[in-house]
Amino acid sequence: MTEYLGRIDQQIKIRGFRVELGEIESKLQLLSGAEHCAVVAHEAPGGKRLVGYLQQTDKAQITEFNENVLLQRLAVELPDYMVPATLVVLAKLPLTPAGKIDRQNLLAPNWHELDDASYIAPEGETEALLSQLWKTLLGVELVGRESNFFALGGDSILALQLVSHVRQAGLLLTPKDIFEQPVLKQLAALLQKITEQKVQLLPTSEFSLMPIQQHFFSQQPAEPSHWNQHVCVELKQGMNVDALAKSLHSIVAHHPALRLKFSHGNKGWVQQYTDVISSDLLWNCKIDDDAEFSALALELQQSLNIYRGDLLRAALIKQPQKADRLLLVIHHLAIDGFSWRILFDDLWSAYQQLSTTQEIQLPAVSANYNQVIEQLNIWTRTLDMQQQREYWFAQGSSSSSPSSLPLPIYKNRRTVSVKLGIEDTQILLRKTVGQLNVPTPNLLITSLVQTLASVDKPDLHLYLEGHGREESVFGALDLSRTMGWMTSLYPVKLSWSAYAETCLESVAQCLNEAQQHGGIGYGAVMSYESSKRSVNADITFNYLGQYVDNGFSHWCKPIVAGGPAQSDLNPMLTPLVINAQITEGQLSLDWEYAHTHHTENEVSQWANDFVVNLQQWLGRIGSKTEVKADLRLLEPLNQPCGTEPAIFCIHPVTGRTTGYQLLAERLAGKRHLIGIQSRSFIDDGWFDASLSLMAESYYQTIKSVQKQGPYYLLGWSLGGALCLEVAAKLEADQQEVAFIGLLDCYVPGFEVAEDQWHSPKAQQKLMEHLSLLLSPLSQYQSQQCLKLLNESSPELWPSQFDMWLSTMPVSRHMAENARQVLFSWAIEQHMRAICANYQLARVETNVESWWAANPEGRAKQLSSGLKSINSLVSNKIVNSDHLGIVRDEDVISDLIARLLNE
Repeated sequence: MTEYLGRIDQQIKIRGFRVELGEIESKLQLLSGAEHCAVVAHEAPGGKRLVGYLQQTDKAQITEFNENVLLQRLAVELPDYMVPATLVVLAKLPLTPAGKIDRQNLLAPNWHELDDASYIAPEGETEALLSQLWKTLLGVELVGRESNFFALGGDSILALQLVSHVRQAGLLLTPKDIFEQPVLKQLAALLQKITEQKVQLLPTSEFSLMPIQQHFFSQQPAEPSHWNQHVCVELKQGMNVDALAKSLHSIVAHHPALRLKFSHGNKGWVQQYTDVISSDLLWNCKIDDDAEFSALALELQQSLNIYRGDLLRAALIKQPQKADRLLLVIHHLAIDGFSWRILFDDLWSAYQQLSTTQEIQLPAVSANYNQVIEQLNIWTRTLDMQQQREYWFAQGSSSSSPSSLPLPIYKNRRTVSVKLGIEDTQILLRKTVGQLNVPTPNLLITSLVQTLASVDKPDLHLYLEGHGREESVFGALDLSRTMGWMTSLYPVKLSWSAYAETCLESVAQCLNEAQQHGGIGYGAVMSYESSKRSVNADITFNYLGQYVDNGFSHWCKPIVAGGPAQSDLNPMLTPLVINAQITEGQLSLDWEYAHTHHTENEVSQWANDFVVNLQQWLGRIGSKTEVKADLRLLEPLNQPCGTEPAIFCIHPVTGRTTGYQLLAERLAGKRHLIGIQSRSFIDDGWFDASLSLMAESYYQTIKSVQKQGPYYLLGWSLGGALCLEVAAKLEADQQEVAFIGLLDCYVPGFEVAEDQWHSPKAQQKLMEHLSLLLSPLSQYQSQQCLKLLNESSPELWPSQFDMWLSTMPVSRHMAENARQVLFSWAIEQHMRAICANYQLARVETNVESWWAANPEGRAKQLSSGLKSINSLVSNKIVNSDHLGIVRDEDVISDLIARLLNE
């Protein structure tokens, strides 16, 4: 028997794909009804492009022919790279002497006069740059506005290289951006130029305050100019006094929020920019002992003046037998926690530039403080003010403090400090979200309610804080380079319950309501409140998260010193203020209290009880096994279509589902594909405990969006093993599993040694990836990084990596890119670790599998291991490797035929 293979000479390569011209010609003739059809690949600007030729002798039919409609119909039947760029209608196709179509005489059209239906050219410099970079990195000939990075063959490694090339062009991009916006035109919109940002004109007149600034003045501080934030550091290297002074001056000149001055008049307190910069921003001091340091620090703290716009001052301090210190004091009206990161980045950058005789060039301010206030006022006018008033006033307590005493002053402040153990802190960070399904702050606040409220006093009134830079409020306004005090302060009323779970749920519900838009609604209401009604709280709770050194500890080390940041005569916000933060892997809590309102024994007892209550929750986490659906894991890979069930595509060991993008594009309009991604890319610090718990979560999630079978499951690499786990659960639930497709499935016992972390090749590969982002790393730097990682498990790598990264003189943007890469590696290696002693699930459904032929012999080993557990209805080896199999043309064609029942 002879099998007809078609004309071999009609197989060509377009945009990296093998294309059979005869297949296109058959579809074209079927849809057009033309007498004869031919498709030819012609050279064109940007690479080869397909042209379809139709023979139609009836002139009337030629007139009625609609090229756009026919091309659209072809696009439904064929992938975009097989759709001709244009169609040409001829009265007769040229023939050879043998009577065959003479393809060499089918002339190419005039490309410059055609409106290309399958290609939209890049627009603007940024899109053109990305297009050229994609062509180079991906090895494709044509990249347009609608091109998808991953559909063209991109992967995580190429994404790293793209980030590196883009940074060299002076643009900002992260690997995360590429994963979230893989389409060229969408990715281009995210890029922010460093050197071409427009200079924004500052208003010369007075303007209103942010709500948090208004709240500050409403407390009527006795000494409003002495209400600061400060940082004191020990320097790890000597600093040039003149260069440091010029750097400070440049920062004040560059950031308008550091040049605000304040005045009080008929309209109340207002602020205004000033161009006057103090000539003594830096004090160069030599002292003899700690007593002199304390006196100097107090003098520096008291030296600011909000009426003149004198909001920043620093001191470079030399003391015998001690490292030099830098004390930097800034009035709180001009800075918050987020702003400090910007300031230290710019200070170090400016100093480095001066030290190498360069001109100071700082990244442009993304939005000025007055613009932030204008946008907030616009947003406030969209609120239902009456409803907001009623809600927020219901949150406040009826008196200013528990004993109806006036607010205490800082002179009365005392502090009790407690810590949670390192092991318990790690449970808090790693397992709270997953097993209790609540954020870490919720659990801390619930423990606080259990500690301070009771059956006799069930309501607890708290002030909480947010960063205040909510995208839902400020929209397209970019606040990433904006300094200023933007903190949102808002009250919440929480209720005690004797049942812990009820208390936790009640707290979660209250916080969800209050934290819409980050709690900014409260400040907006109070800004427009004319009745001067008071909304008070008894306690302030502030969770500061995990301390990050922000990449400047290679030149300095923060220390606890610097004098009183607030005047002793200024009022405390509440008689009890609790600040919680995780430093060096351990949760610490400072309970600041006014001794005029609370005793030390009382506060110490509360602090210790809080730790006990929190530990009880952490004990429950260890034994809690209930797993719920998580719709956040679902990533639609193409648009919903038709009535056929969706195809669920489970992530490989990398945790991402972008590899399925090509299949999703090929099935667009025919079958809906939904990716299931790793939760680690949704919840910060999340690492799955086991494959079985992962599978249970995916099973619950799939059942929540599709109640009944038939179910279609597709898994690549580790995703294949998870598919089998999910399928086994569905079968146990008496559900029909119509399809299980495995692409180079993970089979225990056949791990690739060089992919495991203990392999020198794996460790070398990581350092190569980091070098792409951090410039070439020295052998010593690489060894130090690997040493820290080898001393801990993958789930602790992010914190260990931050320790190493703090020694590197890199910008914040470069550091953040490196953190993203390291986190992806940590996820992958953690998943490999939890595969130890794993056994594949057994299913009743027949399995269809595709294996990569490279490296040679491995496919037979894997398929043999899989067949020893499950029945394989098909078992195909394709000419690909593990990474390329998900985009292999033979695999794609097989899957399309199988899923469409062709």
